[in-house]
Amino acid sequence: MENKAFYFGIPLRCKASSNDWENICLLFNRTLWSVYNQTNPNFKIIVACHEIPPLAKDYDNRLEFIEVDISFPKNLDEQMSDKGYKLHSIGKRIREYGGGFTMIVDADDLVSRNIVDFVTKNPKNNYGWYVKNGYILYHDTGKFHYAPKFPSGSNAIINYTIDSLPDNMNGAYTPSSPGNKYIIIMGHSTEVKKQACAKIGRAIKPLPFRAAVYVLGTGDNHSTLNGRRSKIRRLVDVFLSTAITKKIRDEFSIDWM
Repeated sequence: MENKAFYFGIPLRCKASSNDWENICLLFNRTLWSVYNQTNPNFKIIVACHEIPPLAKDYDNRLEFIEVDISFPKNLDEQMSDKGYKLHSIGKRIREYGGGFTMIVDADDLVSRNIVDFVTKNPKNNYGWYVKNGYILYHDTGKFHYAPKFPSGSNAIINYTIDSLPDNMNGAYTPSSPGNKYIIIMGHSTEVKKQACAKIGRAIKPLPFRAAVYVLGTGDNHSTLNGRRSKIRRLVDVFLSTAITKKIRDEFSIDWM
């Protein structure tokens, strides 16, 4: 029988490579609260980082930090490799726990508080789920947009067996590297993860609700740094924006707007 444990993994950018560490910590704390505030308490959060940031709220032992001992990244390529190394570290830790359902969350995104409960109550889909659609929040304006094609890396929940997770810290850490054999550190695209899972006979299904919020305009998004932001903005601007209702605030644990 496969492990039905649930994990959230968050790779956090280091202070030395951040444009604004104070802002990184602010966004991370919002993400962490969104992840932690699940209706079903049976989960664990694993954060891989160079240094543990100051926490805005109190958390119990379901939150764990892995402090990595690697050089600080100096350019975009090294930043992507740094993120891959941290995801690899998270995967290794989850293997040590016995594997299970895992959602990797970017450190500035938000997730629905109903995710763990939904996955737990739908055991027939044993392989996992992906975020088909969600919301986009512009950090600079506070505006919400529907995102019928969710563009963020916080987009898949995969049930990892022990054999599908790394057992050491050797390997290719860049998500697009040909030497990378682990789905947990594969590229941002939902299609990459869907195709990788289908290839091994473990096809994942779409979540039947808007499960995540992609936060844009933070100044440190990888998509912003590599020039994708304008393309994403053009894509989502054609869809109607939505008011930030109490339901959205509650579901994604938004307590700052």
